Order: sequence, then C-alpha cells, then structure tokens
Amino acid sequence: MYLDSNRSRNGSMRKGLVCSAYGTEDVIPGCASYDEIVVPAVERALRILIMLAHARRPLKASEISVRLGFPKTSVHMILRTMERFEFVKRQPPRGSYRLGDGVRRLLEDF
Repeated sequence: MYLDSNRSRNGSMRKGLVCSAYGTEDVIPGCASYDEIVVPAVERALRILIMLAHARRPLKASEISVRLGFPKTSVHMILRTMERFEFVKRQPPRGSYRLGDGVRRLLEDF
C-alpha cells in the first residue's frame, strides 16, 4: 500500500521519498532508496544555520532567501522556529539574524 503523503497532486510518486507500507522499509519502484530520504524543512533549516555560521555579518531573511533560493515565507517560518529554540538571534532594528546561544550550548553539551 502506498502512503498518501508520498503522492504528488497528479497521483504520481514523488521523487526523493521512500514509499513504504505501514512502517516497513520496503522501497517501492520509482522511489528513492532509504539512504536518500530528505526532509525538506530540516534540510532548509540546516542550510540556513550553515549559512549564518559562515556569514561575516548578520543576514536578513530576504538575503538568506535569495542566496539559498528558498521561498521567503519558508525562511521566515524556519527562522522564527529556530529563534524560539535560541539557535538564531534576531537583531533589531533591521531584523537581521545571527547564530544564537542555543548553538553554543548544544556544542558545550556535546
């Protein structure tokens, strides 16, 4: 049985997802292998963190959106979520973002 979440609007299988039945790891033809699973929102969040880590200055959400080619709305939502967990810090008055103390604390706990 195909999982509905792995179907595109036209009913075809989405590329890049493992299509399995009820939690088994059986890969259905036309789908990516288990090792190629990518959760788009998680990938975007990690790419944003990496960009901020390499930035020489705080970046606006619009800059991040343009540089990474992500939708501006998605970037804003991801930044707001990471801000809630203190992985990024918003700097007034321009609303630019930099890495937050949550990243440092995570590394200290490692």
